[in-house]
Amino acid sequence: MKFGLCGSVQDAVIAAEAGFDYIELWAAKIFADDYELPALALPVEATNGFFPDSVTLFGPDATPWRPYVLATLPRAQAAGVKQMVVGSGRARTAHTPSDEAAFLEICDEINALAAEFGIVTGPEPLNGKECNLGNDQGAMARGLASRSYVSDAYHVLVQAELDGTVLDWEAALPYAPTHVHVANLARTVPTADDAALLGFAARLREVGFTGRVSFEGNVGRSLEELTALRNVLASLFSGSTQH
Repeated sequence: MKFGLCGSVQDAVIAAEAGFDYIELWAAKIFADDYELPALALPVEATNGFFPDSVTLFGPDATPWRPYVLATLPRAQAAGVKQMVVGSGRARTAHTPSDEAAFLEICDEINALAAEFGIVTGPEPLNGKECNLGNDQGAMARGLASRSYVSDAYHVLVQAELDGTVLDWEAALPYAPTHVHVANLARTVPTADDAALLGFAARLREVGFTGRVSFEGNVGRSLEELTALRNVLASLFSGSTQH
């Protein structure tokens, strides 16, 4: 298992010093036509922010999405990206009930296109405060023919609170995701004894997950703070990781 930090190109040096294995960057920015990705102290093994603001998947203002994807994938391959997360709440906002199923079909197609470049893609859940589509991680995972999804602990925690339901990691993780985002309910650095995230890690072990775990949340950028974060992640996932 590898640990990464969601951040910017400027974070790569300090994240490397803190012991992280990779940096996760915003795809729509670093693969834009007018941007040149510099050499970094860490590999860019994962990205988030898949679609730019210019892409809208549904509704009266829907735009073509395939040209963007076909232009982006070779750039991601050249940068060494292995996993691309399809979050993009603005792009995927639903306008009709059928948009939920249509989004999963789009994600399956994107993953098939990405496979030609040696890249895995998958949607992550977004809580209802951020988007009206893909709020239920378990339902999303079960609806994907490709079985390629990203598990985001923070969004699952927030959605359970919004729904007033008991957290159920077995339902939220019906099978192993291809990638993981983690943060606590406050979207800050968790403690090593965070009961909800210990349950999350335990379920990941049960489904055989051994991939990349990225922290996506609020944390200071000092060496001390990032080293402490890296150590907390190692402790939380100690039953399933070697570093």
